[in-house]
Amino acid sequence: MARLLATTSEIRERGARNEVAITAILSRVTLLEENQRPPEPAPDREAAGRKAGCRVMLANQCRASNLIRPTAAIVGRVMHDERAVDQRTAKSPQQLFFGILGTVRRVFGLATPQPDQEAALRQDYVHLSEDIAATIEKRSSISEKKHAEFLNDELKPRLKLLANSGLAREITIYTGRRVNYDRFLTPLGREVFDGWPEWDDRTGGISLADELMPPDPNTAGRPVIEATSPPESQPASPPPQPSPPPPPSPT
Repeated sequence: MARLLATTSEIRERGARNEVAITAILSRVTLLEENQRPPEPAPDREAAGRKAGCRVMLANQCRASNLIRPTAAIVGRVMHDERAVDQRTAKSPQQLFFGILGTVRRVFGLATPQPDQEAALRQDYVHLSEDIAATIEKRSSISEKKHAEFLNDELKPRLKLLANSGLAREITIYTGRRVNYDRFLTPLGREVFDGWPEWDDRTGGISLADELMPPDPNTAGRPVIEATSPPESQPASPPPQPSPPPPPSPT
């Protein structure tokens, strides 16, 4: 019995030593893995600068144009959110405008559908004009056969601005007499519109240009010079006088 207990104790001690050894080995393996792991990639400052520059440029273009509600920047944002990134995933004008309307309803808590025409006219669609919203909601005075043409005409100048900026592409497809378009973002456009403009930005991205307005060149960079009092003038010293001659000696 004593021999059996001694053997059991030795087995336990051996097992404990093995566990310690295994733990040490695992710790070394973990350390080796960490040392072999490649360093985290440094942030691509050039890409970040390019993206920021494109956003500012487009915000200025949107401010200079009359393409408001939606701005071209909002069109780019909905193309990003709807994953219109190549010809296979290209979206129609109706799909893009409906995507804007759906997001506006969600972000700003708009009622859907509108109970009547008067209530709809009082609705603020933020990023959509009343005409576009009415067409999407099937309450427009435009003939339903003309809906696709109207929405295409509204989208075209905004896509042109994006295309001229290198942020989107428009490919024309001819099928007999029928003409279709595939519109999608370029790789640069996917970077620029990733999270921008914010949907709750009622300016549609133009606020970025307003925030970065350059300072007044008439005052910018001008050094501040403190006024100083001119030094007090000191009275001029009188010229040295000649010493008087010594008195004559007596004879």
